[in-house]
Amino acid sequence: MNYTTEQGIHDSAFAINCYKEQIQTLEQERNEAKASINVIENQQQQVLERLASLLVTGIEKQHIDYLCHLGFVHVPDLLQTQKEKQQKALHFIEKCNAENFDDFFSKKLHPQYGQLTQSINESMTILGNLLEQLKKYPVKDITLIKEAQHSDKPLLTKLWHLLSCKGFRAHSALKYIGQQTHQPPDQVLNTYQQLQTQQLELRKLIANAEIEANQLHRKKQHLDDCQYFTKHYQTTVTQVIRQDIENNLKITPVDKLQAVLPANCKLYISQLHALTQKLKYLNNLEDGLEAEIDDRQQRVAKISSVQRKWRRTRKFYLSGDKSNWLVNVPKMKLQSTQQYSGKCRSVRSSLVEYNDYQGYGDHLYSAIAEGVTTAAVSCLMIATLPAVAVASVLSDIEAEVFNEHLDEISTLEVAEDSINIDEFETSEEELS
Repeated sequence: MNYTTEQGIHDSAFAINCYKEQIQTLEQERNEAKASINVIENQQQQVLERLASLLVTGIEKQHIDYLCHLGFVHVPDLLQTQKEKQQKALHFIEKCNAENFDDFFSKKLHPQYGQLTQSINESMTILGNLLEQLKKYPVKDITLIKEAQHSDKPLLTKLWHLLSCKGFRAHSALKYIGQQTHQPPDQVLNTYQQLQTQQLELRKLIANAEIEANQLHRKKQHLDDCQYFTKHYQTTVTQVIRQDIENNLKITPVDKLQAVLPANCKLYISQLHALTQKLKYLNNLEDGLEAEIDDRQQRVAKISSVQRKWRRTRKFYLSGDKSNWLVNVPKMKLQSTQQYSGKCRSVRSSLVEYNDYQGYGDHLYSAIAEGVTTAAVSCLMIATLPAVAVASVLSDIEAEVFNEHLDEISTLEVAEDSINIDEFETSEEELS
């Protein structure tokens, strides 16, 4: 059977539309994965905040010694920095009180009767009036008048002005502006120059006043900050140390936290470990979807390129039947995309909804004690997923570790239904 160019163009359009539909489906699932990652990251941040609050209950010596015992040996230096900040704040407050700064600030910048505030407002009003007056002096006309009135122009320039009627146009502009501003035409340029000079002086005055106002506002804000810091020193410094501990917890491996933090932190450590696992799997999921999207986009680009060539050719027939490439494979990919998206959706939903952190923690600490953390805990997470997702999620577990702890894996409550081998898609090469 001969395969016509027209049929190739028709089939290529079908393939492009089919792959674009798949891209849309995959992108939607990719966006859902991104949203789920954000949800888990927010949960992780909340756990870190609660764990830091549990560890930092004060800034007295016994509390600081306790944090040093846990391994946060830099905390005394951090506390010393805050004490030095307190001394500087107290010194600044004393200086401002000696200067009677609060009254001076109000005198200068009170919203209603402040001297600097009134000066700025009045200057802005005058400037606005000047700009309204200057609107009656069109810049092009003023430039034309200035050029025409220069008496030191070369003879050729004067001749050109005469031939181009520039002098006549300048005279007309001068007369028109005089009528608009109700002043003698011979005073137009002088008045314009005076207005320009006044507005430049006003702008400079306003700029200097605003600089002074900004400096006073910054000093007032610094004074307010110092007063708040010294008044709420204990609460503020406690929060600073909590934030520092939180940052340290964020960059410390969860396994190491389990080894150094006390027993009352067990549930938080379990949550952090589980959330870390969730993020790992969700990021794997997102990467897989990105790879599928890239694959479909490359297919669309290739087919579109070939389609453009076929539209330009004068040949009636193509060399060979292209329906397998343009119809069968896209249909197969559509089916596999729907299956893949469904699996991804199921995996993502299971990961986000899983919240048995107490049970997870019991398994985690038991696994650590038995030395099988990597395989056992990873597989515990897999126990929350549909069986059809096991193969894709296991991609980050080394095969040797997996086989070594197969007995532990078999005890987990994984769904009994196994992966159907018929669900695996046939490759494009096999179809060809």
